[in-house]
Amino acid sequence: MEKEVIIKADKLQHTYIVNCKNLYSTGEYLKVKIKDINIQKNIFNLSGKDFLENPFKNIRKYITENRK
Repeated sequence: MEKEVIIKADKLQHTYIVNCKNLYSTGEYLKVKIKDINIQKNIFNLSGKDFLENPFKNIRKYITENRK
């Protein structure tokens, strides 16, 4: 079954997206993870960033407090 949906930018990448048109084309197929589906209300909660490595996952090792 094929379903066309709109995915919010914050569900596509871990970083801020200024303009989605610079990264994606209308009608482009994306690999997404289904987080939740509500058939009665036709609501689909999808995430594309679940397949991308989170660049902020290990950021604490690069930050030091009160470094002099």
